Amino acid sequence: MDTPTPGIDLTRRTEPLSLSDISRAFGLSRSAAQKWHKPPAQAATGNRPPAHRPALHAVAEAIGVPLGPDVLDSTRPRYPADVVIALGKALGYLDLRGRLIQENQDKGRGRWLPTDPTIDPATRHNRYYTNHVAAALGVTNEAVEMGLTREQPGYPRPDGTDEMGRSFWWSLPAKPAAEEARPDPRALLAGIRAWLAGRDDVARAWAVPGTTAVGIELTDGTAHTLTLGPGT
Repeated sequence: MDTPTPGIDLTRRTEPLSLSDISRAFGLSRSAAQKWHKPPAQAATGNRPPAHRPALHAVAEAIGVPLGPDVLDSTRPRYPADVVIALGKALGYLDLRGRLIQENQDKGRGRWLPTDPTIDPATRHNRYYTNHVAAALGVTNEAVEMGLTREQPGYPRPDGTDEMGRSFWWSLPAKPAAEEARPDPRALLAGIRAWLAGRDDVARAWAVPGTTAVGIELTDGTAHTLTLGPGT
């Protein structure tokens, strides 16, 4: 089944959204929003409740928006736009301004890693993920995951898990000492990009394919390019 094309501009939306609206806004199938509202019972676990609260419910509570039985118990709920926007930012579909992050489209299944830090709905602080930690340390995602599994020194323990059960950190770890690891320009570029994406005056930042450059769009709408190159 083809993924729907995003068709709702959430930055202009004020009225509540149905599950179909939510899925269309993020470019996903309706089943994604259905799981965020009420995950299906799992026969393999004896139909026990899921380990995590539905993401839409958790986000609504985090931002202080009460949901009544007309939403919580309905098969055709309509969620406030503020809740949907906060959800998109928390999961990594939307940037600070509530616009779709192109690199994260079509990612509706599994615990995928967001390209940019997500925004915690309760604190509005950045949440960094395995790929951001790996870039900061100059290693692979797999190295971080293995280091955490084996509790190896040098890999900081996660600070929590998000609405999809993905581990996150509130801040990036320090770079290893120069004598211990030679800096990788690509890892440095990823770290710069993650840092830029967390600034309030940057609307979004992206890696320019095939280059060691970062594209930057400021909140005033102007665009710039930052290129990483050897010094003279």
